[in-house]
Amino acid sequence: MKFTQSNVRTLKCPDGKSDYTQWDEAMAGFGIRFRNGGGGTYIILYSVLGRQTRLPLGRVSQVTLIEAQTEAKQAFALIAKHTDPMKERAKAAAKCANKFGDKVAIYIARLKTLGLSPGYIADHERNLQRYMVDLHRYGFSEITRAQIATQLDKIEAKNGRRQAGLARAQVSGFFGWAKQKGWIEINPAEGTEKRNSRRRARVLTPAELTAIWNGTDSDSDFDQIVRLLILTAARKTQIGSLNRKTELKLADRLCDFEPPHVRQERGEDDGCSRHSTSDHRAALRCLMRQALSTVVDNRLGGGFASLTFGRWY
Repeated sequence: MKFTQSNVRTLKCPDGKSDYTQWDEAMAGFGIRFRNGGGGTYIILYSVLGRQTRLPLGRVSQVTLIEAQTEAKQAFALIAKHTDPMKERAKAAAKCANKFGDKVAIYIARLKTLGLSPGYIADHERNLQRYMVDLHRYGFSEITRAQIATQLDKIEAKNGRRQAGLARAQVSGFFGWAKQKGWIEINPAEGTEKRNSRRRARVLTPAELTAIWNGTDSDSDFDQIVRLLILTAARKTQIGSLNRKTELKLADRLCDFEPPHVRQERGEDDGCSRHSTSDHRAALRCLMRQALSTVVDNRLGGGFASLTFGRWY
């Protein structure tokens, strides 16, 4: 029987048959299969390396004859090259299954297990979940460098060059992790424009630090926090995100920094490292205890239940 768009809609499974295939005379190996009293489904029957397989191409009620014939010809072209179209379909489905948006939460959860600072985690959530939301519906292998570049341009236009540079670094890290998992072969963020933020042109001189120190000699929360920032050479957000369980040792009046809050890889001079003797470290710890003691006693009576440095500065 030669298939036409009109006669394929009238085909039915013969009575008493639970599995029946009507083949098209115009294309060998192309037919319509009926099973268990259901509607017809376009299929092709082929053999690769001696293994016979049926590949479904869609229901007759949902796919036109021309569409089914076109897909059948494409499949036969692969078979002629000794490529199994069923395996190619499975590979494509696997690639689409690993979508950008579905893996972001898993990646963020992984970062949290590494003991990284809350601010660092929040940056990743903002860049991957909010600013890259247009990529969430795509599989990893579908995302191109051009798409990422477009998203980075949008971020720069709306939020500035520094934010776009941070987003690029973090989305590249995300794709690097996906590559380690075997979900992609190439990191599509590689080769996109780098937007390096400007390094500060200068830092406070010893004389300026001395003037600030002398000007913050009251018992107010503000002055104590400023002195604490000077002592630790940290940003207010870094101090505000300290881990209250592991870094703020209230019994000892000690602030003990963990790796996420210590930036040693850049080789920066914080003004203290040049005099990193045992006497200097002891003096620094003493001053930090005094600052922490004043803040704790004045603000919360000895507890850090709701302490947030960032609110006070």
